[in-house]
Amino acid sequence: MKDKIRAFQRFIAEQYQEEGFFLHSDGVDESDNPAYSITSATAHVCGEPAVTFESNQGLDYLDEKNPWLVKYTYDEIYRHHIMTLEGLCTFLLK
Repeated sequence: MKDKIRAFQRFIAEQYQEEGFFLHSDGVDESDNPAYSITSATAHVCGEPAVTFESNQGLDYLDEKNPWLVKYTYDEIYRHHIMTLEGLCTFLLK
């Protein structure tokens, strides 16, 4: 299951890069995640990977002095959402 989730993570990161968007990490740090969450419960019930998509609010969290500065516009945030949903469908159909 984790391998499937990591494969999707790599797939969507490549899709984002093609549009000039970037993920701010190399994925989920599993050492800090609870062993059981609503996402893992969903995966256990249906037998397929479940994805929790936390929306980007467009803020530049990496600028510690000015974390409230806008990095993405509303249109770019919307594009992230559409790309994630389209990417998930494409990934699942492969």
